[in-house]
Amino acid sequence: QTIEALYREPGFSSRIHSKSVTLDDRCITQVDACITAVEAIPRPFVDAVTNATPAIQAAYDACKIYKGTWNTDATSALGATLRPSDNDGD
Repeated sequence: QTIEALYREPGFSSRIHSKSVTLDDRCITQVDACITAVEAIPRPFVDAVTNATPAIQAAYDACKIYKGTWNTDATSALGATLRPSDNDGD
């Protein structure tokens, strides 16, 4: 829930909301979807990686959608320039 804490007020949400209510709503929806999907992964996590791959994939997919929105629309709304620095291939 660190992502949620960073995004929600008094975080990035208030700044993005001032630029685009629609974008802020989309980000909040995507953050919530990411958290919900991660929380749906059965415990213990180490077992879920091999025994609950659909839940792992769903969490990955939900969080990747938010990452895409953050890297494009949210970054632009904040007036920031994103410089690729990770080497994970996506």
